[in-house]
Amino acid sequence: MYTSNAVVLGMLLVRLHIAGFFWGDVSLSNTLFRRDAGKFAAYLVDAETGHLYDSGLSNGQRENDLEIARVNIAGELMDLVASGHAAPGVDPVAVSNRIMTAYRDLWTELTGVQLIAGDERWKI
Repeated sequence: MYTSNAVVLGMLLVRLHIAGFFWGDVSLSNTLFRRDAGKFAAYLVDAETGHLYDSGLSNGQRENDLEIARVNIAGELMDLVASGHAAPGVDPVAVSNRIMTAYRDLWTELTGVQLIAGDERWKI
């Protein structure tokens, strides 16, 4: 469950950031996960701390949102582990790091520069 949700939450953050939305309180408790056509989908459910910027987000704003996410998600999972409500063997820090990795991989893929040589026009 956590691996799929980690990727889906990373994808949600990328979508929000590309749209210019700073969440400000990224956490599992502020995210709705549901099955959608046999796959997981993630939805933002609490946006009271969010802000939509017409000009998009700066790298600093994105990194701030990611740091909030990393800390909040690891903390929430630590609470679940301590209360005995997490699946056995769940590593809160590893799950939080997987979300950050999924985010960074997708962000780079969507916003990174790709150089295509003149003899590689088939890549376009």
